[in-house]
Amino acid sequence: DEYGSGGGGGRPVLSEEDIHAISQMVEDRYYAKRRGEFHISDNYGEILKTRYGVKVDDRNREWSVDVNALSAMEDNVVEDGSGSG
Repeated sequence: DEYGSGGGGGRPVLSEEDIHAISQMVEDRYYAKRRGEFHISDNYGEILKTRYGVKVDDRNREWSVDVNALSAMEDNVVEDGSGSG
């Protein structure tokens, strides 16, 4: 029942902590869906998308980082002044 990180040469480097957090959320999302708790699984999906730019492929049981979404998120942080540095 385990999901894996999908390939993709353009995948940004994630910290081990991020990978662990993502993997845990993907697993929690999967089990919420199996229990029919779709509001919970949708919430996990939204967090994965907005916080990490992660796209989950249930059919292939993989997750990957959407580089375009991640770039847009980083641009927004810089533009609104909430970024550090």
